[in-house]
Amino acid sequence: MTNNPLNGYQPEYADAITDAQEHNIEHAQAMQGDGNADSPALPTCRFCGRQILPVDKYADAEAANEAATRQCDCPQAREYQAELERAEKREKNIKKLRKALDDISAYFTEARGVEYTDALYNLLFNCGVAVLDEQVEKANINCGRVKVAISTNSKGAIVIALTYSDGARVEV
Repeated sequence: MTNNPLNGYQPEYADAITDAQEHNIEHAQAMQGDGNADSPALPTCRFCGRQILPVDKYADAEAANEAATRQCDCPQAREYQAELERAEKREKNIKKLRKALDDISAYFTEARGVEYTDALYNLLFNCGVAVLDEQVEKANINCGRVKVAISTNSKGAIVIALTYSDGARVEV
């Protein structure tokens, strides 16, 4: 049973793979410098310590480690990557919210009886951010005859619904 991997048997190619990996690391260190303490180290994941071969030139060791963390597949790095993705998505949605609030200013006119002031803009913006941050599910604001509903759709995009009521109502 000398060929059983459970008894410590390693195929011949396992040593060749280990030698090739060591050669790649030595080559990467030689490309960065002579391997002494003054030369930069390999980019390292800040969570698990896994090193990657550098593919770009980095400004400093922190930038190299950030790149390695963004590429690593350890659980903590994946959580970190998801958090960065959520933050980027939030910033994009806030930019879209600002543009949408600027675009709807034309809807508020003297004919509808509502003045679109800075205070109203700030109120709508703060409600939109609360919806994006999932602090509230939906915000409904009545501004005179105009009703504004701010929510998100199933894809997480902000939705602003404007409804104008002329006050016509019939009771029988």
